Amino acid sequence: MSQSWPLSQDANKANGVCSVCRATRQLHLKDGTVHKHGPRSRPCPGSHKPPLDAANLSQGNKDHTAAAVDAVTLADSASVYDAIHAMAQPSL
Repeated sequence: MSQSWPLSQDANKANGVCSVCRATRQLHLKDGTVHKHGPRSRPCPGSHKPPLDAANLSQGNKDHTAAAVDAVTLADSASVYDAIHAMAQPSL
């Protein structure tokens, strides 16, 4: 008995951007890596690697993102403090 598989386009797979060639490709369901693409004799080196979105979340970028979020939170809290302080000041 043979198994019938859906066409790749109809398999409801996620898409991601290849970290090497920047092409949008389907992702493997099992591990979220980019499908093999490019010529058979010389596939793109980004095949079977995490997509660009996931590559951007490497540890260094996570730290950078966390620092940016902390800076925004600090700026927001300073703005809120300034606004409350201004409202508490009696008008002359």
